[in-house]
Amino acid sequence: MFLSQLSGQQVSVVSSSTQQPPSLHVSCDHAFHQLNLCVLFILNEMCLFFTALQGNDDWTVTCTSSNVCSLRGSTVDISCTFKYPEKQHDLSTTVLETLWFTEEDRNQTPVDLLSDADYRGRVESSCGEISCIGSSCNRKCTLSIRDLRQSDSAVYNFRFKTNQPGGEHTANPGVALSVTDLQVKVSPQGKSANLECDSMCANATYIWYTNGKRVAQRRSYPVSINSISSYSCAVKGYERLHSPSVCIQGNRCYRVSYPTRTMCVLQGTSVNISCTYSHPPDDKLYSSTYWFKWRANQEPSDLLEVSEYERRAEYPVEETGRSTLRITDLRDTDSAEYCFTFETSKRKWKGSLQCTTLTVTGLRVEVTPVATVTAGQRVTLTCITSCPLADKPSYIWYQNNGPVTGSENPENQLVLDPVGPQHAGSYSCSVRNYPHLRSPEETLTVQCTMIILHHTSSLNLCVLFILNEMCLFFTALQGNDDWTVTYTSSNVCSLRGSTVDISCTFKYPEKQHDLSTTVLETLWFTKEDRNQTPVDLLSDADYTGRVESSCGEISCIGSSCNRKCTLSIRDLRQSDSAVYNFRFKTNQPGGEHTANPGVALTVTDLQVKVSPQGNNATLECDSMCANPTIIWYRNGQRVAQRRSYPVSINSINSYSCAVKGYERLHSPSVCLQGNSCNRVSYPTRTMCVLQGTSVNISCTYSHPPDEKPYYTSWFKWRANQKPRDLQSDSEYEGRVKYPVEETGRSTLRITDLRDTDSAEYRFTFETWYHEWKGSLHGTTLTVTGLSVEVTPVAMVTEGQRVTLTCITSCPLADKPSYIWYQNNGSVTGSENPENQLVLDPVGPQHAGNYSCSVRNYPHLRSPEETLTVQCTMSILHHTSSVSDWLNLPSLLNLCVLFILNEMCLFFTALQGNDDWTVTCTSSNVCSLRGSTVDISCTFKYPEKQHDLSTTVLETLWFTKEDRNQTPVDLLSDADYTGRVESSCGEISCIGSSCNRKCTLSIRDLRQSDSAVYNFRFKTNQPGGEHTANPGVALNVTDLQVKVSRQGNNANLECDSMCANPTIIWYRNGQRVAQRRSYPVSINSINSYSCAVKGYERLHSPSMSCIVIRYFLKYFSGIQGNSCYRVSYPTRTMCVLQGTSVDISCTYSHPPDAKLYYTSWFKWRANQEPRDLQLDSEYERRAEYPVEETGRSTLTITDLRDTDSAEYCFTFETSQHEWKGSLHGTTLTVTGLSVEVTPVATVTEGQRVTLTCITSCPLADKPSYIWYQNNGSVTGSENLENQLVLDPVGPQHAGSYSCSIRNYPHLRSPEETLTLNLCVLFILNEMCLFFTALQGNDDWTVTCTSSNVCSLRGSTVDISCTFKYPEKQHDLSTTVLETLWFTKEDRNQTPVDLLSDADYTGRVESSCGEISCIGSSCNRKCTLSIRDLRQSDSAVYNFRFKTNQPGGEHTANPGVALNVTDLQVKVSRQGNNANLECDSMCANPTIIWYRNGQRVAQRRSYPVSINSINSYSCAVKGYERLHSPSVCIQGNRCYRVSYPTRTMCVLQGTSVNISCTYSHPPDDKLYSSTYWFKWRANQEPSDLQSDSEYEGRAVYPVEETGRSTLRITDLRHTDSAEYRFTFETSKRKWNGSLHGTTLTVTGLSVEVTPVATVTEGQRVTLTCITSCPLADKPSYIWYQNNGSVTGSENPENQLVLDPVGPQHAGNYSCSVRNYPHLRSPEETLTVQCTMSILHHTSSVSDWLNLPSLLMTGWAVIHFHIWERPHVVKKTQTTNQIK
Repeated sequence: MFLSQLSGQQVSVVSSSTQQPPSLHVSCDHAFHQLNLCVLFILNEMCLFFTALQGNDDWTVTCTSSNVCSLRGSTVDISCTFKYPEKQHDLSTTVLETLWFTEEDRNQTPVDLLSDADYRGRVESSCGEISCIGSSCNRKCTLSIRDLRQSDSAVYNFRFKTNQPGGEHTANPGVALSVTDLQVKVSPQGKSANLECDSMCANATYIWYTNGKRVAQRRSYPVSINSISSYSCAVKGYERLHSPSVCIQGNRCYRVSYPTRTMCVLQGTSVNISCTYSHPPDDKLYSSTYWFKWRANQEPSDLLEVSEYERRAEYPVEETGRSTLRITDLRDTDSAEYCFTFETSKRKWKGSLQCTTLTVTGLRVEVTPVATVTAGQRVTLTCITSCPLADKPSYIWYQNNGPVTGSENPENQLVLDPVGPQHAGSYSCSVRNYPHLRSPEETLTVQCTMIILHHTSSLNLCVLFILNEMCLFFTALQGNDDWTVTYTSSNVCSLRGSTVDISCTFKYPEKQHDLSTTVLETLWFTKEDRNQTPVDLLSDADYTGRVESSCGEISCIGSSCNRKCTLSIRDLRQSDSAVYNFRFKTNQPGGEHTANPGVALTVTDLQVKVSPQGNNATLECDSMCANPTIIWYRNGQRVAQRRSYPVSINSINSYSCAVKGYERLHSPSVCLQGNSCNRVSYPTRTMCVLQGTSVNISCTYSHPPDEKPYYTSWFKWRANQKPRDLQSDSEYEGRVKYPVEETGRSTLRITDLRDTDSAEYRFTFETWYHEWKGSLHGTTLTVTGLSVEVTPVAMVTEGQRVTLTCITSCPLADKPSYIWYQNNGSVTGSENPENQLVLDPVGPQHAGNYSCSVRNYPHLRSPEETLTVQCTMSILHHTSSVSDWLNLPSLLNLCVLFILNEMCLFFTALQGNDDWTVTCTSSNVCSLRGSTVDISCTFKYPEKQHDLSTTVLETLWFTKEDRNQTPVDLLSDADYTGRVESSCGEISCIGSSCNRKCTLSIRDLRQSDSAVYNFRFKTNQPGGEHTANPGVALNVTDLQVKVSRQGNNANLECDSMCANPTIIWYRNGQRVAQRRSYPVSINSINSYSCAVKGYERLHSPSMSCIVIRYFLKYFSGIQGNSCYRVSYPTRTMCVLQGTSVDISCTYSHPPDAKLYYTSWFKWRANQEPRDLQLDSEYERRAEYPVEETGRSTLTITDLRDTDSAEYCFTFETSQHEWKGSLHGTTLTVTGLSVEVTPVATVTEGQRVTLTCITSCPLADKPSYIWYQNNGSVTGSENLENQLVLDPVGPQHAGSYSCSIRNYPHLRSPEETLTLNLCVLFILNEMCLFFTALQGNDDWTVTCTSSNVCSLRGSTVDISCTFKYPEKQHDLSTTVLETLWFTKEDRNQTPVDLLSDADYTGRVESSCGEISCIGSSCNRKCTLSIRDLRQSDSAVYNFRFKTNQPGGEHTANPGVALNVTDLQVKVSRQGNNANLECDSMCANPTIIWYRNGQRVAQRRSYPVSINSINSYSCAVKGYERLHSPSVCIQGNRCYRVSYPTRTMCVLQGTSVNISCTYSHPPDDKLYSSTYWFKWRANQEPSDLQSDSEYEGRAVYPVEETGRSTLRITDLRHTDSAEYRFTFETSKRKWNGSLHGTTLTVTGLSVEVTPVATVTEGQRVTLTCITSCPLADKPSYIWYQNNGSVTGSENPENQLVLDPVGPQHAGNYSCSVRNYPHLRSPEETLTVQCTMSILHHTSSVSDWLNLPSLLMTGWAVIHFHIWERPHVVKKTQTTNQIK
C-alpha cells in the first residue's frame, strides 16, 4: 500500500509455503523500470539464497580424516561421504560427476587427478552404492594413490556435481596428505649413540635392522659409537619401506643401499639397476660380488649363471663401492625383486632388506567409449602400461601402421573430436626412442549412416547429403589399394657415422575420375612445423649436407603406376634416430598420401662390455643392431673375428671392436684396469672445416703407469706408407704445431688449411716397452670451400622466386651463421644460421654478383655468382594476368605496366651508375685486443640529380640490425658505450661529383668487436640510402706464446691472426729481443711473453715455464708454474670516483726460491717503485688483504681523480727480484656528468635527451638513476645511461643529476634544463602552473638526512617532514594518503613498502600529529625497517597525496640507504699484522674480540702474524652484529662461525641450526662438543641434557669442522639464542660471541577492515606471523575447514572483492608442506541488507532509475530488515511484517 501510493503502481507481497523464503512481486508500467526492479530483486534473492545455503545441512561432504600421514612408496586411501536431498524444487537429484583434485587450471577449473600426468598409473577412484534414508541420500567415494611420492603432499579436495541449481559441491575440509621418508637420526652420547627413527607421522611402531637383519621392535635403538654395522628402521606393517641404512662412523660399515626402490621399464628394452655398498677398510672383499633374483625360501643364485638370463644379464665394469646389473631384452618374467650381495674375509651380506623391484610392462590401446562409434562422437584412445614409466616419456600413435601426424607428446592419449570416417582403422602406440616396440593394434570402426538418421531435419538435407558423400568417399578410399606406399623395411638399425639408404615404392592409378594422375611432389620427413606441415629433410638444418633424395623411373602396368624413391643419410648421428615418413602429392582429389608405416631408424654406437669371470673376463661388442659379424682389436691391431673375446683380467692391453664392413666405425677402446693400459681415443671421428682457417685435432692416450712415453707425434695416414711426423713433413712446413700437452692429451694444430689437407690424421706414441702402431682409424678431416648455387637458374625474370644457397662439400660444425654479399657489399639482414638467401619476388634491384661467407671469417668469401634479372619479359608475361586480377580496361593496364617497366629500367640503370659509390680503405682489418682502430670509408654522390641538389641527411656505422631490419647506430649501441667515435671530413666537389671521408674510431677493442662494419649514408634523392660495399671485416685477436719442442730446446712463437707483425720478446718481464720466434732451453725456469712493436702495452700472457726431466729416452712430466711470472687478469679498469677497487694478479716462482717481500706500486716513468702502503698519497686508503698463495690483491678505497694510473706488482725471492717492467693494470677513475641534447634551453614539445656521461665505460653495465630537483625521477632506473623527455613540458624544467645503483650518494653535478616559451594557451596555463609550483615553498618535503648507512641485521628509522598550505583555491587541504616506496610497478605506480613482499614483517610506517602555524601545516612521518638486509640498499622515497590539484608530492631528495656488513681487513707488516674493521659507514667506535672474548675498543688492532687466535669486530652499540671471525693463518685458529644470524620457523615443525668451527691442527678436540641455549648469567648446559628439550634436540652425525643442532616439534618457548662450544686439549671456546637467534612463530588471521562487513565491500584476510618466514613460502587458505580453491600462492593475503554472503564463515590459513599446522579460525560475518542500503544511490546511478522508483527500496528494506546472515526457512509473512 505504501509503495503504490508513492509510485502509482500495483504491488503485492505474497508468502510462499514454509519451505520457501518470502518473495516480493512488483509489476511496472514501464519495461525499463520493471527491468531495474527485476535486477535488484534477483540480486536480493541471490543474497538470501547463498545465506540460506550456508545453513543448509542437506548438502554435506564429510571426510574420514582431515589430515593423513603416509610413507613414501606406500599406498593411501582417502575417503569422503557426500549427502544430498533425494528431491528438491520438485526435481529428483541426479549425481552427474564426482572427482578428486589438488589444483586448478588457469580457468580455476579443478584438474581431475585421473587425468593428471603426475599421477598417471598410480591413482584410482571408486564410489560405493547410493543409500537413501528418508529424503536424504548419501554415498561414499574413495581415492587410492599407489607408490606415494613426496611431491604428492597436498590438500586433496573432493567435488560432486548434480543436476540441481547450484551445481557443484566441494568437501570442506579437504584432506591434507603429508608424505614422509624415514630417516635414522644418530645422537652421540659419550661412547654410545642413540638411534631414532624419524618421520613426520605420529607414534608409529618401529622395526630395527642391523646389517639388513631384523633385530628389535622399539622407538629408539642404542648402539656403540664404534660399531661397524649399518642400521635402518621401518614402520611395522610397512617393512618394505625401510629407511636408508646409516653408518655410525662415516662409510666405515657393512652396508648396501639402493637409490631406486621401484622401476617400471618397457618390455624389449634394457635396464640398469644400481646399488652402492661399503665395508670396513680393514676387511677386504673375499670373493666376487653378484646380483640375484629374490625368491622366497630359496638360496641366492648369481644371475650370470641362471639360464633364464643367459646373454641378457651382465655387470659392467664397477666403480669402487658401486655395482650395476644390466638386463637386456626385457621380458614379462623378468618382473621381480633384484638384490646385491657381497662377501668379505669376515662377513657375508645376506641381503634381507628389500632391494629394487622391477616391473616389466608392455603397451596396449584402450578405446573410450567403445571401439565402434558413429561419426561426430568424441573418441579417446589411451596407451596403457601396467605401471607408470619413468621420465614421463613421449608417446607416438600409429593408424593403419603409419604415424599419426602431430601425435607425439607427453600425454598418453589421442583424442578424436569429432571422429570421422577418415579416423577408422587399426591403432597402435609406442614410446619415443623405441618406435619398433609397438602395442598390439586395436580397431576403431566409424559408422556413416548414423549421421543422416540423427539429423533428419529437412532444412539440413543438403548439408547431410554432402557429409554422407564425404563419409562414403573416405570409407571407399580406405579400402582402395590403388594408392599404396610400401617400404623395403619398417625397422632399420645402423651405426653412428655410417650411411643408410631408406627406400619405398609408391603406387597410384594412371587415371581417376577422367583425370590423368600427375605426381607433383615427393618428400621425406620426420617432424612437422607449427602448422602441422611436414618439414622436408632436404631443408632441415639438422641434416644439411648429409641427406639426398632420389626417385627412379615411373613404371606403369595396366591402370596402375609405381615408382621407387630412396633417402640416403650420410654420417649418421644418434639424434637421427626417428621414424622416417614418405609423402607424395598428386593432382587428384585427396591430394597427399603418406606412407604407412614409416621406417623406424635406430642409430647406435658400439660399446665393449666387460664381464669378469674369476681371473678372466669376457668381452662382448654391444649394439642395438641384431647379430652382426664382429672384428676385435688389441692395442689397435686386428686380432680376431668372433662374437665375444676372452682376456685375462690383469691385461694391460686395450680392446675395441667393429662390425665387419664398417671397420672405420670401431668402438671406443677399453682398459680392464681403469686407465692403466695402452690406448688412444679420438673424441671426434670426422671434422669439416673451412679452407683458410685453422683446426685443432685432439686425442687422449694412456699407458701403464710404469711405462713413460719418450716420443709422441701425429701423422697423415697414407695407405702402405710409413708414418711420418707432420712437423717434419715439407707439405705442412710452418703450418703444424703441437701445443704444450696436458698429461694424457695431445693436440694437432694445422693453420692456413688447404684442399690437400683433407685426410685422416692419427696419433702415435712410443714407450720403453711398447710402440702404438696407430692402426685404428683416427680423425678424418675434410677441408671445404664455399660456393654459391642459384635456383632455379642464374638468369630470371622479375617476379620469380630465386633461392641462393651457400654450399660446402660437408656440413660445417656448430651450425655457423652465413653472411651474404651483393656486388661485394653485405646484404642487410642476411646473417642467419640458414645457408640460403631467398629473393621472393625477385626484382631488378636484386641483379648483381653474389658471394657468401661464414661469420668470424668474412675475408674467406666464396667466388661470385652473377644473377641476371630481365625487365621486359616481366611485362610481356604478366599482361593478361594483371588484367584479370585488376579487372581493368586494357588502357589502364598499359599505364600500370608502363610504370612497372619504368621502375625496372630505373633500377637497372642505377646498378650501372658509378656516381654513387662507397669505397673503404680496406675490406679486412686485424687489430689487437685493447688497442684502438680507425676504419675509414669515402662516399661519392652526384652534386645534382633530376634537377634536385643532393643533401646528405645522415651518416652512420653499424654491425647489426634491429627486429625491423633497421641498422643499429654504433653510437647508440650499449656494447660500444664510451669506446666509439665517428667523424667526417669536409665535402669536396669536383665537376658534378662530390665526395666525403668518414672515420670510425673504436677504443679498448674486445674480441666481441670482431664483426663486419658497414657504413651507410642517406640523401634527399630517390633511392635514399646507400651502404658500403664491401663492409669492413674487423678481426680482434689476442697474442699467445706457442711452444714447439725440439730436443732439449724449445722454440717460442708469438701467435696471432694478424699478418707478420714485428715481435718484441720479454723474459721475466724484461725486454730481450726483437724477432719472429725465440729459442729457449727446455729446462728454463724463466717466463716468456711477447708483444707487437708499437703495441708493447698489449703483451701476451706470460708463458708457463717448462721443466722436462729425461730419464733414459723418455720424459717424466711437465711443471707449468715453477718459474718467475706475474699475470694480470684485467688489463684496464674503469671505476667510479668515491668508491673502492680491487686490483689482482697471480704470480709464481721456483719452489726452491723463498719469498722475501711483495708489494704494489704506482708506475711513474723514470722513477723507482714505491710501496703504496708507504706512499703518503694513499695513506689509509691502500691495503693488501690476506693473500692466497700465488695471488695478491691491492684494495684502494675512496678513489680520487689522481688515482688514475697504471698499478704493478713486484716481489723478491732469495734468488731473484721481479722488476715488473711488463705493463700492469691501468685504472681510470671517473666522475659522472650530465649532457643535455640538443641544448639546455628548449621549447616545450621538443625531444630532449639527458645522458649520464663517464670518461670511460664502467664495468658490468650498471643501472643509472636520475634525479630532478634533487629527487629521484619515477621509473628512471635502467641499464641505459639516458633519460628521454619526449615531448618535453614545463613539468620537466629544473636541475638534473644522475647516479649509479648502489652508489646513490655519488651523484653528478646538476645540469639545468630551461623551457623558454609556452606556446598554446592551454599549454601556457599548465606551464605557468608548474612554473609557479616550482617556486612555491608552501609544498615541501624535508628528510632528516639524504644518506643513511646502517649495519646488516640492525634497525633503521628514516624520517621526513612534509609541509602544505592549510587552504588553497578556497579548498581546505586534506591529506588523503602517505606512503614510502623504493620501486614502481609496470604502470609506474609506486609500490607501497607495507605491501612489498620483500619487506613483509620487517617494516612499519607511522606519522605524528599535524601542526599548523599561520597558513601552513606540517607533519613528520617515520619509516622503520628491522633486520636490515644488503638487498635493502636503495633510495627510499616518501610521497603524500592531498585533495588539491596537482595531487601527489614526493620527497626531494629521497633518502639513500646503504646497508653494509663488517669485515676484518688484515694488512701484513713484517712479523706483525694490523687489523681494521671495514664498513661503508663513517668512523664508528669499534669493539674488538679475540676468540669470542672482548679485548679492546679502538679503530685498528695489532696482532702477531703467527697468532693462532681468531679475531672479529663490532660497532659499539651493535655488539650483536659482529663481523665474521678471521684467522691470520688460513683456518689454523680457534673459531666458531654461524652462517645464519636469525631464523624464523613455524611452530610445530623442525629446524637445523648449523655452525662451522676450527682449531689449530696440533690441538686435538679433548671432549665432546655441544650446543646450549644462551641465558644471561647462567652456565652453558648441553641441550641434550636439558629436560625442556628431552627427545627433541639431536646432533646429527657431524662433518669435520661443522656441527648441526636439530630441534623438532618446535614450541614458543624455544625462541632464544643458540650457541655452540667445544673444548680442546689446550683451550675451551667460551662462546661469548652471539650465535643464532631462533624465533618460533604461530599463524593468525587478521581481517581488514573489520570482521563484520556488508556485501559488496572489499575484504582482505592476512595470514600473520611474528617474524618473516624464510624462502617466501606459499600460503593455503581454508573456509569452514575446507581449502579455498585457487588460494595457494606466495602472498599471505586472501582478497574478497566484492565480498558476498557465500564468503561468510570461519577462515584459517597454513603454510605449504605443513597443512596440518593451521592458524586459529577467524569468523567473517557478511550482512545482506546493508548492501542494499549502502548501494541505493550508486545502483540508481548505474541503472539510471528515477528517484521515485528507488523509494520502493524502503519496502524491500522493511521486508528483510536486519535479517541475520543465516535465515531460517520457517519465517512467515506475518513474522516479517
